[in-house]
Amino acid sequence: MGVTGWGLSDWVLIALNVGLSVSLPIITRLKLATSARLREAVLYSKPGRIAAWTVMLSGVACLSGLLFAFFAVQYPVAWSSLLLAVGALSAGFWYASRYHRTLQQMVREHQTQVEPPA
Repeated sequence: MGVTGWGLSDWVLIALNVGLSVSLPIITRLKLATSARLREAVLYSKPGRIAAWTVMLSGVACLSGLLFAFFAVQYPVAWSSLLLAVGALSAGFWYASRYHRTLQQMVREHQTQVEPPA
């Protein structure tokens, strides 16, 4: 099935998937991974909860990406869904790296405040 056989719904699905795959990392960077929100997440979340959710969501994105890659052999429209899974993975990894960096920074700040001056 070539591109000429695709209907309007196929093109709408491709546009939605590409739009979401591009917007997920941007939304994560601009809204979710701000330093104030990350500090709040470090202070008020239970230890390990953010890491666990990030790993679980990354696993779901990997599995769905593999599933879409399998379907893309038969249905070329599924390549856009694979792109969506890659966008979700990049957003998750971006958030996890920013969270880890903020956590390390807060631990260093706490250590310098707790240690008595020599």
